[in-house]
Amino acid sequence: MAKVHARQGVTSEHYTPAQYVDAARAALDGTIDLDPASSSVANATVKATRFFTREDNGLLRPWGVERRYGPLDHRGSTVFLNPPYSDYRGQAATWAQKLLNEYDLGCVHAAVMLVNATMLYHLPFQELMKRGAVCL
Repeated sequence: MAKVHARQGVTSEHYTPAQYVDAARAALDGTIDLDPASSSVANATVKATRFFTREDNGLLRPWGVERRYGPLDHRGSTVFLNPPYSDYRGQAATWAQKLLNEYDLGCVHAAVMLVNATMLYHLPFQELMKRGAVCL
């Protein structure tokens, strides 16, 4: 029997408690350049330099650091990502694949992605672990 979210499609707006964001920020050397799955309400806690809303669709946008008046900086972003879960099955894995792609492109230098442990069996998470990019 397939696993189904109990409240699938109701909302993806769940905000990360400040203590987890603070721990993520500390792990990212004090700076969060980008939260690619966020909102203005969530960013009041995350305090990312840039964030993408549902309307911006962070899955379709580049995640590199933007210079103030120029193209993307090639040093790579520090990323905080608490992906939405309730829109469709496998959504967190889709976000993990995007993180993996951006990491491979050099657009992401370091990231903290919040997922539950069941996600670790999905292929994108396995690929991130192979690269040594996961800390449990």
